[in-house]
Amino acid sequence: MIIPFGHDDYLLCLNGYISKQAFLEKSQVTGGYAQQLMERIFDCLMTGLVNLREEYQTYYSPEYSDIESFLFWKYSINEEILERIQHNIESNDLLGYGSLYSGGDYTLGQLITSDEMLKVLNNIFAEFSRNNHEDKN
Repeated sequence: MIIPFGHDDYLLCLNGYISKQAFLEKSQVTGGYAQQLMERIFDCLMTGLVNLREEYQTYYSPEYSDIESFLFWKYSINEEILERIQHNIESNDLLGYGSLYSGGDYTLGQLITSDEMLKVLNNIFAEFSRNNHEDKN
């Protein structure tokens, strides 16, 4: 699940790591411009992604009483978003933080956060999460 917040920041919540190949398979694109675009989107989302759970446990757990406080104070993630991701926090899911424009492509960041593309991407990640959950059981 991608949750945009702030000017160009986003959270990415997944119950496991997704490879580019798995992402493309879930995207159901094969060749051409559509595949190139989805590859660029994947790269944009994953490049420079900070694993917030690792960062908290490695560096900030002495300073903050829990990961929610860390997310609120360090990354300015508001309480509404924290409530939305509470299940992800409790499930030890991957909690990633990124900047949409870290790769320098402003247009791609705008596309990712458009209502339609955000819906498509969240469906892809939801499908991955469902399959990943089934594989664990």
